[in-house]
Amino acid sequence: MVPQRIQRCPPLEGFEVIAHSSFSPPADGGRSRWSPHPGLVPDADEYDALLATIRRDYPEQAPAFVVSIFTGMRWSEQFQMKWSQVDFKRKVVHISETKDPKGRVITRNVPVNSVAFTAIQEQEQRVVHKPTDLVFPDAEWYCRFWFIPAMKSAGVDDYT
Repeated sequence: MVPQRIQRCPPLEGFEVIAHSSFSPPADGGRSRWSPHPGLVPDADEYDALLATIRRDYPEQAPAFVVSIFTGMRWSEQFQMKWSQVDFKRKVVHISETKDPKGRVITRNVPVNSVAFTAIQEQEQRVVHKPTDLVFPDAEWYCRFWFIPAMKSAGVDDYT
């Protein structure tokens, strides 16, 4: 199955895939690290199958997967993110010292939709932490050890 292309919507309106209530594309307009093709994301059924498999087989990785899909943060941004960078009131993650497309170091705010926010809250309840601790301390930079088997188990083979 070929993933659906999506159009970028205004950031505050969120994103939706018509006729599917549990899935909405990421905040970055479709660039997901799980997809080898820029602008493509898993379709609703693939997302549901992957998430169910990850929750069953690798439950500690589920929040990282959800945040990845729904925020579009880079690996380095997501896995270096500290609790002090998460603004729970504004539902924003403050990313400092990231690079823009031209390679310049910038600071940016990543809006967090309700699905990603729930995953961050789930992670907050799951791990003991201080403001200087990583949000995803047990998420691996190299996700293939759990993601590839999860894809196979879920019957999704379009992503690497």
